[in-house]
Amino acid sequence: MSEVKSYTIKGRIIKNPHKYYVFTKKIRALNKNDALEKLYSVFGGTYSVKRKNIKIEEIIEESGEEQ
Repeated sequence: MSEVKSYTIKGRIIKNPHKYYVFTKKIRALNKNDALEKLYSVFGGTYSVKRKNIKIEEIIEESGEEQ
């Protein structure tokens, strides 16, 4: 059985060529791809941000002791 892990995703949301927002989001998922899909889903649904406007800079898997 797969274990759920925590991931910290850092990146930017680009609003226009001169304006962007930096974000750090913690997400629980089975793997990095699932965590990335969850991030796109949350930002798309809550903030109406398109996937092409989300630039991922870093995905860090959190260890069990930090949870």
